[in-house]
Amino acid sequence: AKLTEMETRASEGMEEESRLREELQKKVDEVANFQEDLNKAKEEAALAEDKMAVVSELEVKLKEMETKASEGKEEESRLREELKEKVEEVAKIQEDLDKAKEEA
Repeated sequence: AKLTEMETRASEGMEEESRLREELQKKVDEVANFQEDLNKAKEEAALAEDKMAVVSELEVKLKEMETKASEGKEEESRLREELKEKVEEVAKIQEDLDKAKEEA
């Protein structure tokens, strides 16, 4: 009877060991999956950072272009004003010339 009891306990011990090995393997697999997910998340975060850096660069370029456009508009406005003054000046000279011709 003692031998049977020992055999039973040995058998139960081996079943328990097998169950624990399965549990351990499940945990090992879970940890591996978590690690894989973590690595993917890190890669995605790195890509997102790269994209944000590109967006920041583009925002800087956009600001520069807006500044140049604004400066260009100011220059255009200044040149239009200059041109208007020159046209008026030429018209006045033409007027004076016409008067001088009439008087002559």
